[in-house]
Amino acid sequence: ACQPPEFFGGLPIIAYHISVEIGSTWQRWATVAETSAILTGLQAGASYRFRVQAENDGGVSAFSEPSAVAHTPAVPPAPSDNPPRLSIAGMPLSGLILAWDEPTGNGGANVTGYVLACSAGEGSAFVEIVHVAALPRQARVSGLLGNLPHRCKVAGVNAAGQGLFSAPSESIVSPPGRPSAPGTPSSRHLHI
Repeated sequence: ACQPPEFFGGLPIIAYHISVEIGSTWQRWATVAETSAILTGLQAGASYRFRVQAENDGGVSAFSEPSAVAHTPAVPPAPSDNPPRLSIAGMPLSGLILAWDEPTGNGGANVTGYVLACSAGEGSAFVEIVHVAALPRQARVSGLLGNLPHRCKVAGVNAAGQGLFSAPSESIVSPPGRPSAPGTPSSRHLHI
């Protein structure tokens, strides 16, 4: 928002031209009829300054003084362009290794971690299984049901929250596992 000019030049103001400082260059960003506007298309998590010109049928004014620096809020990161990659972790029962690329955009704030979600079996729902640090962008996923196809996807997290999940990985069959322990034995049926 800005204050209207003190002197209108004897004619009504018909437009306000808003310029945005990007780097060290000023660019005309919008033309509006009022002294306030909602600007779209600015980068999340960035800093900007603004200046305004008034226009009437007599011409365009000089620029206002630049505004104080304004900061656009960060948003959650965008998903990666590439789905994560799965591989078997080497030894049976050690799970799968999931590796992924950085998100396409960080939403204006550093990516601080990732959320991994996997599905067991074709067509089954994805379940969030682990939250990991931002680096090294890989994780060992263990505790999966053995001898089933698994697909995983990943979402970045920054100060603004969790972003959208990537496309799912290709399916990979996890190594077969050993059975769980049997139930506790009972002595009721013991014959001596």
